[in-house]
Order: sequence, then C-alpha cells, then structure tokens
Amino acid sequence: MGCVILDTTFLLDLMRGDPGARALLEQAESGSEPLRIPAPALAKLWEGAARSRHPPREADRLRDLLLAMPQAPFTGEHAVACGRILAAAERAGVALDPFDAMVAALASVEDETLVTRNARDFERVDGLRIRTY
Repeated sequence: MGCVILDTTFLLDLMRGDPGARALLEQAESGSEPLRIPAPALAKLWEGAARSRHPPREADRLRDLLLAMPQAPFTGEHAVACGRILAAAERAGVALDPFDAMVAALASVEDETLVTRNARDFERVDGLRIRTY
C-alpha cells in the first residue's frame, strides 16, 4: 500500500475535530497506510497560525498535530512538476493556488494518494489520485 499525502484542508479539519477527517485518519492508520504532511502544506499551516488572533496557542496546537506524522519534503523534481501543473492550468484558463500545485506535484511525483476536502481544485491535475472525506 502506498503513502498518503495530506492536504492543508484535511489537516485543518483534523485540528477542528471534523468527524469525516477523523474517520479517514483512523481508517488509514488501521490499514497501516503511511501518512505524510507535504512541506507546502506545512507552510500554509504555519502562515495560518502566525496570522491567527492567538499565534502562540495556534502554534502549540499545530505542533501537537505535526508530532504525530512524518513530513514529505519538496524537492527540485517536485518543483519541475509544479511548474508544469501551473502552466497547464494557465493554458486551460483556470486559476490554481501555487501551494495546491506544489502539493499536487509532490503527490504526483511520489505516486501517492492526496487526501483533501478540496477535490475540485485538484481534479484539474492529470493523473493525480484523490481521496475525499
């Protein structure tokens, strides 16, 4: 069984106690699916914590979540794929968030399934396996 890449929306939903996100996490863990947090999602999460009304509290909550799962670094190979994804989206006349493109590139290059609530944006990426909740 392959690894699972966790999108920012999933991680935020976990922090908020979303039942669908929690159920998917339990299912993945019981099936021994390795879970990884992509570096671009980490950047978005830390940005959100820094912009919150209570940055220290949000940073503590984020650290608690991040301790439980390994991270997936963003490499040069991922950057090449990201550039291609962004160019394809532009040619198709659709807007794609650069952070979403980075997460999609990482999942695509590593041939891993992306878990997200935000399937609509990621469905535009050819060949990307998506799991929603």
